[in-house]
Amino acid sequence: MTHQVCMDKLQEYYGVKDIVMQEISSFTRHLDENSLNTLWESMKYNVSPSKRIGVNDIWLVCRDKNLPVKKSEPVRLPVFDVNCDVCHYNYRWKQAVAEQDEKNGIYEKCPRCGFPYYETWNEKEYTRDGRDNGADYRALVARWKKSYTAAREKQNG
Repeated sequence: MTHQVCMDKLQEYYGVKDIVMQEISSFTRHLDENSLNTLWESMKYNVSPSKRIGVNDIWLVCRDKNLPVKKSEPVRLPVFDVNCDVCHYNYRWKQAVAEQDEKNGIYEKCPRCGFPYYETWNEKEYTRDGRDNGADYRALVARWKKSYTAAREKQNG
């Protein structure tokens, strides 16, 4: 399988965002066609399509299958100021957060209620592309709000 075919399959199967896909593509560019086929087959059978994959998942498969691995520069994902749809808390969000990021006040999930902003991001993408009418997302937010409100009420006695 060619590099482009493998990247297209990974992106379609896992719904990988463009910026992450660029890093995966860069990380795997040196692999030959047999290695790419092994990578795809291993990912397909060992990593759930519902999982958000990244370079680390690809690296783990390469390591486990003894595929050649090259070092890559760390990804510098953008940071956004966001507002949580559940508790309306404003915070700084980045898709993949390292320990150092959290020390600097950047989070992957709302630090107040734990709602993953990635769900909001996905909903905006799906709605914009016409793939969703938002019903599932509204139900998800409603469940989180109910849980968050119950926990706060319990905490406040």
